[in-house]
Amino acid sequence: MNKQNVSLKSFLIRTCMAMGFMISPLSLVVLGNSAGMMGHWYLWTIPIVAIINLWTAYCYARLPDESGSEAPKIHVKIDSKWVLTALQLASLVPFCIGVSTLILAMAGYALNEIFLYWFPNLLFSICFLILIVAVNFINPSASERLQIISVVIFMGAMMLLLIMGYSNWGDSVFENQNGFHMPYVDWRSLVLVFWLFMAAELAVYHDAVQQNRRSQTFSLMAAFVTAGAIFLLWWQISLHFVPLERLADSTVPHSIAARAISGENGRKIMGVAILTGSFASVNTLLAGVSAVIHSMVRSQQIFPVLNRKMLGGNAVMMILFIGILCMLLTGMAGKDITVTVTRSAFYLWLISHAVFNAFAIRKLLHSSGKKNKRLTLPGSFAVMVYAVGAVVLIATDPDMTISLFFIVGFIVISILTMIFSRLLPYKPVKNLFT
Repeated sequence: MNKQNVSLKSFLIRTCMAMGFMISPLSLVVLGNSAGMMGHWYLWTIPIVAIINLWTAYCYARLPDESGSEAPKIHVKIDSKWVLTALQLASLVPFCIGVSTLILAMAGYALNEIFLYWFPNLLFSICFLILIVAVNFINPSASERLQIISVVIFMGAMMLLLIMGYSNWGDSVFENQNGFHMPYVDWRSLVLVFWLFMAAELAVYHDAVQQNRRSQTFSLMAAFVTAGAIFLLWWQISLHFVPLERLADSTVPHSIAARAISGENGRKIMGVAILTGSFASVNTLLAGVSAVIHSMVRSQQIFPVLNRKMLGGNAVMMILFIGILCMLLTGMAGKDITVTVTRSAFYLWLISHAVFNAFAIRKLLHSSGKKNKRLTLPGSFAVMVYAVGAVVLIATDPDMTISLFFIVGFIVISILTMIFSRLLPYKPVKNLFT
């Protein structure tokens, strides 16, 4: 019975870590805006995008390095591995800092405008960040328990809103057009749906750091199916209660839909979802990106000094924390440049997924089993979709020139970091996680 309890807890931790970024308030913004731009016709994009991202997360979980390292890696030539590492470093670090800043700002505004009008939103954002980091420093297991609690509360709040929405289905106050007369396909909104299912591989890296790789496939499937079901239902509910134009143009389409469903009560329930989703997403990003960088450090790709037992093994998280804190303190959460940086890093993340799937195909082609070789078809499809998606998003970005500048800049900084790390003398130290 004890083993069963441990197994269930591990399953919940992995599932909730994989779902962490999916349920961020920014995902609700992307979902609402996409629903407003595309209507009911494009509900099919959610399950298809979920399957593609699930495949990528599955490859991270099922294709470990042949040397026996716990970190999820693809065993390829060192030059090729450098390409993937450079792209991961160039995308994940700026994305984590930029998107965490935006999410924490949204959490601060939600608390200030919905619950505690007297509490400064910036102060809450900073305190919230300190809380997340402090719990990870002091008691990582407590952080995992809070992750489960936050995801469960988020799901409960969304389910309550969905039940209220279907119960009040006949109370919609406008003539619902549902997008059946869309004159063209909004390709940018179509590809942005990938945002909803990103970051599940961070849970795989987090598991690797904890040296726990059992039953990852079921956890990933549970995370994607649960999040996908909520997104499908909320897309439908939002279209029924809110005009397309308001959903497409609003910066808070989820709050508008919640208020349309049940007035102020609906808005407060959505406020709870925003706060818990913010904790889960920032916690996943900080823990997951830290784990990714640790895997690079262990393989001596970047700064081996970070492998020393500094700050209880949380040196990388401290660096990310300082970056996010500086962004909040300097008011960058309200600047357009922060959104542009975050979008640029997201495009790079899609490119890194395309490269990773290309490496996974190479791995499968060199395997001995015919069954594995047949899996190259979904891998090839994923490479094409990620690559085309990144091109579409970059080409349609409202600040394309600036985005390209950031993309090139992030890659250059990443490559220089790796080169500089190679030039430093390396003295082996005891592995931090053994």
